Amino acid sequence: MKSRDWLELLMPTILVGLAWLVMSSMTTVYISWLDQQHQQVLNENVASIRAAAEMQHALWELQVLAIATPATTTGTAPPVEAAPLAPAPVVAGQFRIALAEAGAAARTLDEFQVIEQIREKFERYLGELARSRIAQAVPMTNDESAGMAVEIANLCDQLRVINQKLIEQRSAEHHRWSGLVIGVRMLVTMLGLLIGLWMGYRVASRLRRRLAAIHVTLEGATGELGQVVVEPSKPEGNLDAIDRQVREVAGRLQRALSDVEGARREATRNERLAAVGQLAAGIAHELRNPLTAVKLLVQTAAHKAAKDGWSEEPLAVVQDEIARMENTIQSLLDFARPSVSQRRGCDLRETLRRAVNLVQGRADQERIRIEVSDAREPLWVLCDPEQLHQVFVNLLLNGVDAMPHGGTLHVQLSRLPSGSSEASQCEVAVIDQGAGIPPRLLDHIFEPFVTTKARGTGLGLAISRRMVEEHGGCLTATNGPEQGAVFRVRLPCCATSDGGR
Repeated sequence: MKSRDWLELLMPTILVGLAWLVMSSMTTVYISWLDQQHQQVLNENVASIRAAAEMQHALWELQVLAIATPATTTGTAPPVEAAPLAPAPVVAGQFRIALAEAGAAARTLDEFQVIEQIREKFERYLGELARSRIAQAVPMTNDESAGMAVEIANLCDQLRVINQKLIEQRSAEHHRWSGLVIGVRMLVTMLGLLIGLWMGYRVASRLRRRLAAIHVTLEGATGELGQVVVEPSKPEGNLDAIDRQVREVAGRLQRALSDVEGARREATRNERLAAVGQLAAGIAHELRNPLTAVKLLVQTAAHKAAKDGWSEEPLAVVQDEIARMENTIQSLLDFARPSVSQRRGCDLRETLRRAVNLVQGRADQERIRIEVSDAREPLWVLCDPEQLHQVFVNLLLNGVDAMPHGGTLHVQLSRLPSGSSEASQCEVAVIDQGAGIPPRLLDHIFEPFVTTKARGTGLGLAISRRMVEEHGGCLTATNGPEQGAVFRVRLPCCATSDGGR
């Protein structure tokens, strides 16, 4: 499959996957950022609440110390500073540390204002406590100190309440944004699924139309190996049907290619035959007249030798060779200029029987028995009886020549079964018991000048095949399963003696 087809098939998955990856990454990063912000706010607000609690704790410790250690005074003695509260600096330091932590964690204006108020009131509270420890100074009563401590504690409670509200607001905001992001993710997931299904449907529809196009094209190809104009709305195809059609088309293409190759070889053979025919005609014309003159001179010499009492044997040999040369020249002329056929309806059995009777004498000399398996009913063919007689004689003589040590020459005549749309055919098979055709010559046995005989011209089979093909039939040659050669002549049959079907 081409990369374009793969890309088209995978594009919906790639697009939906990329969209989901981008959206998932963005929402995951955003939710993580929201969690970090929420955690930071929680840490800051919790730190402020914890600092407010520590400030209240330190404040009440100072108040307890102030109540438990009252200031002392003398009437005449000069003013002296009373003994300070031993743990007070440490507790005040704890308060200031907690106040600094609350200030560091503060983020809103309300928090800064409350923290500033706590700082001012706490410093005033510490100052009042310090003045209460000086002799002859008007000491601060417990109620006054407790009131100032309560104000500071209330401010700490106010700071804690502010931070609790901030925590609640930030938590609500966090939940709202998280829910929104999750909703968007679910929406994108649903949309991505729908978009992926839609794109997959589009690709499937396009692939379906292509399969339909291939299906219809293959239907046309299986009919006549031609292409059919395809409409997208034509019948749908499926992969199993297309696979069967592809196999059928492949088989037909192979047969068509075989036919084309056979036609090419036949055209080449015909071209060679035409060239050889022209050459043969030229040579035959050039040789025939001188050979006729030589023949007449030899015959005259032989007649004179007989009168003078000389031996006629050498001249008889010359005459035999001249006769063989005349036969060869006549074969060349027959090959180059075939005679005009006079076709008529004839019984193939009679034509074959006449050829067998002609060859029977030669077969008896070679101790060869000719067995004919004749058909019981007439086999009518539209043909030139003389040309078919020449073909059968040639095949029978070849069979006799192939068995120099004798044997049986089988001749089978039959009608071949035909299909509903095919014309019936008659077959004549000549089967000998010789050595067979050499494998290297089997594909060239019907070419001119190709022969297995020592004294043959190689034109008999070429002429016979051409005659059979001119009658609309075929002549083939194969080797038998055990030994010998099999020559088959197939001709179209006709129904009546006048050539009708």
